[in-house]
Amino acid sequence: MEYSQNKTFCEDLTEGKYSFPIIHAIQNRPNDNRIQNILKPRTDNMNLKRKVVKLLHEFGSIKYTRDKCIELADECYELIKKLEDNIHFRIIMNHLTLIFDNSTQNDYLTTNIN
Repeated sequence: MEYSQNKTFCEDLTEGKYSFPIIHAIQNRPNDNRIQNILKPRTDNMNLKRKVVKLLHEFGSIKYTRDKCIELADECYELIKKLEDNIHFRIIMNHLTLIFDNSTQNDYLTTNIN
């Protein structure tokens, strides 16, 4: 079980992908290369991944990402209302927005970072 958890934790770092929070962090801290230096070698080192997650929190990138997703979800709700108030769309949106619930107990980015 630990192997499968480690394999999927921060997979974007292992794959060298620039995810939304990483792009935000790099753009807002252009003189801080710590995240880029960890991203370049496409690491699977859990300690380095945890370090990046801590930096993303420190730089406000996780909060910014969550806030942006909530903002976009609100826009989707408004579009659904304007186009056609469809219960199926609302159910899908409700499930998607659960990801961005303010509860930190379900937030994978705040677990296992110590």
